[in-house]
Amino acid sequence: MSPDSTVKEALSRMLESGTVALPVVERSGRFLGQISLSKIQELTRSDREE
Repeated sequence: MSPDSTVKEALSRMLESGTVALPVVERSGRFLGQISLSKIQELTRSDREE
């Protein structure tokens, strides 16, 4: 995933690939971190509570 990818894109790719986390990398290939299904769930849950 690129840093500019949306949550919807990340979720779609996770469902397609059957994974629960994806790497986030720059165009140059430099690893920046990862986005996980549990983190997305945590963030969307806290958004609903506000």
